[in-house]
Amino acid sequence: MPIDASAAYLDGKRSVVDAVSNAAPQQLDSTVPATPLWTVTDVVRHVTGIAADLSSGAVPTDFNPIEDWQSDAGRDRGDAYTDHHVASRRDHSLGEVLAEWEQNTQRILPILRGEQPAPQPIPFIELIPVNDLAVHLHDIRGALQEPGDRDTPLIALAVASYVAAFAMRLNARGLPPVRIRYGEGKERVTGAGEVAATWTGDRFELFRALAGRRSNAQIAAMQWDGDPTPYIPLVSMYGVRADALVE
Repeated sequence: MPIDASAAYLDGKRSVVDAVSNAAPQQLDSTVPATPLWTVTDVVRHVTGIAADLSSGAVPTDFNPIEDWQSDAGRDRGDAYTDHHVASRRDHSLGEVLAEWEQNTQRILPILRGEQPAPQPIPFIELIPVNDLAVHLHDIRGALQEPGDRDTPLIALAVASYVAAFAMRLNARGLPPVRIRYGEGKERVTGAGEVAATWTGDRFELFRALAGRRSNAQIAAMQWDGDPTPYIPLVSMYGVRADALVE
């Protein structure tokens, strides 16, 4: 049975709201290790902005998140886009941001449920806030040192999306497919043809690597069968992470 994206999003949102509502002020102002230019409150500002963009039709159509983050120029454009979510809400309190997020959520739920189209006819645009929330929920949990929610429908949806994006990057470069194994007998293959390498690991760790939350050294240290060298630089959708992140 397909996963209900709207229910997964709401579950993730509840987890974020609970976590930040119970956090001390100094925790909310602390730097997030996964996104060191942002505080915990800034991350909430960003996910609020993503929901606002989907509902209002403001997602940039000239940016390809699957590929553009791989270049310096693309990273600069992507950073400017996401930083705008934070900067435009910098003077808003956490309570005000959470209230806006709730309003935006009510606007996007019909889109996530497939009851109405998104304002912009971009393929799979409705998954952008879902995948983004999956990533940033765990950025916040990492900053607050409160791990949890690692085996949820939200993570399952995000893994499928990030593996698909990884496959597109490999196929664009003519690289043979990789088999990705996790859980008890679960696997995904990034394309047709003979598999050249197999990447095996805990589903959460694979997800965090694909979402740019593990360094290339960390990715290389995971279990690989076959030569991982051509694949490691393309694992992260957001370009290479310099520092090791342990959660």
